[in-house]
Amino acid sequence: MLTLKRKGCKEGADSEVCPNCDGHKYVMKIIQMGPGMMAQSREPCDLCNGQGNTLKEEDKCQTCKAEKIVQDKKEFEIKLDPGVPDNHVYTFAGEGNQVVFNLSLIKL
Repeated sequence: MLTLKRKGCKEGADSEVCPNCDGHKYVMKIIQMGPGMMAQSREPCDLCNGQGNTLKEEDKCQTCKAEKIVQDKKEFEIKLDPGVPDNHVYTFAGEGNQVVFNLSLIKL
C-alpha cells in the first residue's frame, strides 16, 4: 500500500465537523440490558469513523476515496541464499502495509 501525503480530499477542499459527534470522535450509546436495566458505552462515531470530521462526497479524493491509502503492487528481484530453509521469511524495510487510522480506535 502507498500512503498519500494529502488529507484524502481535493485541493482546496476542507473537511467539516462531524454533525453526529460534533467533532468529539466518540458518541455515547445507551443499551437496554433488561427491564429497568440500562448500559451506557462510549464508541467511535459511525459517521466519521472516529475522525471527528467528514468530507462531502464530491470533495473526496478520486484516487483514494478519502481513505488516505491506495493499493500498489511492486515486484522485487531477490537472490535466494543457498541452503535457506523453506519457511525462511525475508523482510523488506519500508515496504510493508502502511496503516492510516486513529490510534484511539484500537480496542485493547
